[in-house]
Amino acid sequence: MAADQPILAEVAWQHEGIKSIAEVAGQKVIMDSPVESGGTGEGPTPLQILPASLGGCIIAMIAIVGKKKRMEINDIKVKVEANIENGNVKEIKYQVKVDANAPEDQIEKLIEQAAAICPVKNALGIPVTRIM
Repeated sequence: MAADQPILAEVAWQHEGIKSIAEVAGQKVIMDSPVESGGTGEGPTPLQILPASLGGCIIAMIAIVGKKKRMEINDIKVKVEANIENGNVKEIKYQVKVDANAPEDQIEKLIEQAAAICPVKNALGIPVTRIM
């Protein structure tokens, strides 16, 4: 994706409860709700996709920054928890585990740098906190 280009997402209701399919960059994402909430149960809710998007973005930034630093990364895992109040996300907490052939202080610096440039994290207008 070229820098500073708009991101276009086209979302279409599927005429089945509240199921919709988003198309972004030629890829399709199903959004839905459980059957008991009026959905078909075929996908996560749009709100559930938000923490997954943040986790994916943090992983991408760690991989990019790690590659620039010529760091050999074996694995990256991110666990994200979105705290909901009255149906809205009020706070997000995340935990990062990086397995790399590097000293712990370098891994920690890598995580901090990656989180600082994560565009999804930076777009959120709510507290996003890393937990150890």
